[in-house]
Amino acid sequence: MAKLIHLKTFSDNRGNLTVIEDQIPFEAKRVFYIYGVDDSVRGGHRHKTTRQAAVCIHGSCIVSNNDSKIKEDFL
Repeated sequence: MAKLIHLKTFSDNRGNLTVIEDQIPFEAKRVFYIYGVDDSVRGGHRHKTTRQAAVCIHGSCIVSNNDSKIKEDFL
């Protein structure tokens, strides 16, 4: 089941640091980021057993989840 996780950010005069690996409830096997995009839709396919975490670094995005029983959109 999909859910939102609010990541902890540590801030001081040097800037901001957000730690991800101890915030998600599984071990990360692959990390990548997407940038320079337009309004195109990405993905559009299903992973039956994969667990994923999506982090929006700048701006906003909508992540749509459909497990064939529940359809949810996360902003």
